[in-house]
Amino acid sequence: MKITKTQLRRIIAEQIATVTDTAIEDVVMKVLSDEGGAAGIEPIEAALEDLEDEDVSLPDEDIEDVVGDVTGVKRHADGDFIDTTQLESRLRKLIKREARLNERGTGNPALANEERALTSAVVQWVDKYRMVMAMDPSDPGNDRRVRRVLDDLISGLVQ
Repeated sequence: MKITKTQLRRIIAEQIATVTDTAIEDVVMKVLSDEGGAAGIEPIEAALEDLEDEDVSLPDEDIEDVVGDVTGVKRHADGDFIDTTQLESRLRKLIKREARLNERGTGNPALANEERALTSAVVQWVDKYRMVMAMDPSDPGNDRRVRRVLDDLISGLVQ
């Protein structure tokens, strides 16, 4: 019986299992937590390599991409990876608060103070995100990146 290259590749792929996304996420978030919320690639890579053995391997892609795919992890301008889940959680709460305000009606004078407070809170979030990510506020590219993060988080809530 002959085996084609495609069949052989499939057999090999079935025999070499990859580490699950959940295990990768758990390890990355633990390293970031142990390191105070931010870490370089070296300690993360070392911890991920500890997950490997002769039966299980890491996904066949750059380690930076593996770490970058973890939800709530962003790459800092200096190259470190940062846990942004607390920032994102805060933004989600602000967005939900804004939705409740909209349900109660716009233009209501009694809600004006609450709307101003919400706007101020979102501006503070953006400022903190820029600071954490070491973004230059005068760089228009950074504005686009912040808007993309906001859009991603908002679309995740709307779905």
